[in-house]
Amino acid sequence: MMGPTAAIVAMFGCSGNSPQVMQNESIERAVQTVRIQSNEDLNGLFLQAALKEQIAASRLAPATLEVIVGPGVYENASITLRDSSNPSNLEVIFRGAPGTPPTLKLPVQIHAARIRMENVVYADAAISSELTTFTVGESLHIEGVAWVGNTRTEEAMGSPLVSIRGGYRTGPKQITVKDSWFVGNALEGTGSLVQLHTVRPDIVSSLRFTNTVFADNQCSIVVAPEFSEAVTFEQTHVHEPHADAFLWVRNAVTKTHFDSGQLVVAGKEGVVRYRGTDPIDPDAFQPVKFTNLKPIVGAAAEGQGVPSGLAVQARSGAKPGR
Repeated sequence: MMGPTAAIVAMFGCSGNSPQVMQNESIERAVQTVRIQSNEDLNGLFLQAALKEQIAASRLAPATLEVIVGPGVYENASITLRDSSNPSNLEVIFRGAPGTPPTLKLPVQIHAARIRMENVVYADAAISSELTTFTVGESLHIEGVAWVGNTRTEEAMGSPLVSIRGGYRTGPKQITVKDSWFVGNALEGTGSLVQLHTVRPDIVSSLRFTNTVFADNQCSIVVAPEFSEAVTFEQTHVHEPHADAFLWVRNAVTKTHFDSGQLVVAGKEGVVRYRGTDPIDPDAFQPVKFTNLKPIVGAAAEGQGVPSGLAVQARSGAKPGR
């Protein structure tokens, strides 16, 4: 049995029953890579077996489970990668294989200390609960991911399409969303498109969206950052004719900064809804900072059409702005 300073790199696929295992004694991390090529693979035992092995390894040293999803459409199933350790020391990397991103029409739940999701498209799913759920111990990095044309069919109060939860009571989290798309999604009833669920000590110290598009989503609120201390939208393009407000600030600690990009919001509450769970003096909320852009809101925004072709670009895996 190897000690905790040995690294294990295991490649799981459909070509055979025995995974290839390579060892590198110089790397202090255990890594397993699982390749998903079909819907049948989602129901296979090897994915959960690899997860259990990595959870066990992470109790000795930092460990990584990498899941690489091949091109194609995946549906009629679900993916749950959950580390119930307290706290977690597992990293989960969930990414599409290079090239055309896979299309997911199914719910994905990932619970780990460190999470990365890259190069996947959630498209045309009709679901009665959250489509994507992250429970984060330390950090979450989303890059090159699109949510386009999805529908949350349950009229549940506050149930979002994308849920980000602080977990493991390990302190502040770092969350980054980069080169991603939220286009043409619809939530029946009320609720936020992207919602953070955080309580102390699992607050979010930094929530950053970079070069990301929010457009033509039918929901009450687009982003609800809950107890996030610093919220930054950098080179982010917003065209929301349907939402009541783009952002819901619920406490007096959240500082929000929009830097460059576009901000077009036609909703009755404008860019930001200021409303706490408990009564808060309106003067206690932090002012929103705008740099290198001028918001277009209300009646002025109603005449601004949503740019055409965004859904096509989002489905293709292209980066915004390309």
